[in-house]
Amino acid sequence: ASESVREVLGPAEGTASEAAERCLLVLRRFSEDVTELVRAETTDWMVSFRPGPAPLGPHAAAAADGPRPEGAGSG
Repeated sequence: ASESVREVLGPAEGTASEAAERCLLVLRRFSEDVTELVRAETTDWMVSFRPGPAPLGPHAAAAADGPRPEGAGSG
């Protein structure tokens, strides 16, 4: 793991300030990635667990409109 961090942060050369800036950049990117992942997972969860029946397709949408009048169906 420490080798991966060294690759991301770059060479050990430079000032402590530059090293701190590189560390903060890595942490900021990580935080943004986690935030996006949480946002996507939350959206998926909300869609999966929303209350009430979810339409499954065109037939479900037609059924939600109520019964058809006599003679309106195919046949």
